[in-house]
Amino acid sequence: MDEFQEILQDFLIESFELVEKLDEDLVELENNPEDLELLNGIFRVAHTVKGASSFLNFDTLTHLTHHMEDVLNKARHGELLITPDVMDVILESIDLMKALLETIRDTSADAGIDVAACVTRLDKISGGDGEVETPPAATPEPEPNL
Repeated sequence: MDEFQEILQDFLIESFELVEKLDEDLVELENNPEDLELLNGIFRVAHTVKGASSFLNFDTLTHLTHHMEDVLNKARHGELLITPDVMDVILESIDLMKALLETIRDTSADAGIDVAACVTRLDKISGGDGEVETPPAATPEPEPNL
């Protein structure tokens, strides 16, 4: 296994574990939308996945998690309430995150999943106008020979 594949496998293992925990935490957050410790934990997961996906040049996943992080950050700082409508969009973004991770696992790229509509909703929730530039659709590139 080359170095990139090893890093990719570590990323996927950690990300799938984090997303599994995220599912549990989001159910709890629905019941306790003002639980700051829970919000902080959920934010850290989005932040961790965003950072790692950015490092690995998974632009679609980075784009999605960046906007998730914005919404969660506003909620952490009391600038946004986690209403059922907001939670629906967060849950949709988590489903897209899972789909992107599965695509990365299967193809080593995050191409083929359109996150634009969800990102627009996340942007509007966090106070933006919804006019978000989507990164160009990634195409799977041949793996580098290291």
